[in-house]
Amino acid sequence: LLKPTATDDGRAFKLLALERAGITQAQVASLQKRYALTDQDLLSLLSINTRTLQRRRSAKQRLTMSEGSSFLEAARVLAFATSVFEEDEKVIRWIKRPNRALNNETPLALLSTSTGRGLVHDVIGRIAHGVFA
Repeated sequence: LLKPTATDDGRAFKLLALERAGITQAQVASLQKRYALTDQDLLSLLSINTRTLQRRRSAKQRLTMSEGSSFLEAARVLAFATSVFEEDEKVIRWIKRPNRALNNETPLALLSTSTGRGLVHDVIGRIAHGVFA
């Protein structure tokens, strides 16, 4: 579902419906576990504070549309990384290491903004095509 796609196969509209309905706490936890994200990583990714995260978890509240949009875009970048690196463990190591192509920032640190996600996606694309990144 998260792989880049043309809109005519229906996946994009499924993502749109998911984004509009709100990402569940179970979906957040699943991504967090899969990529070994700490709560601090999640706070940065969603641009929320600790108390908001705690409140959402305890009440099992869905993410807002804005938070869900950021979450889904970051998830798409991570899914792309997994398709290139072929193993979650390799992705986990890669996203947590400073990268020269990303101004010595970690890819994970850049996933909290649209521009940062684009930069990380571009670097992954260069890796996929064998270009030094």
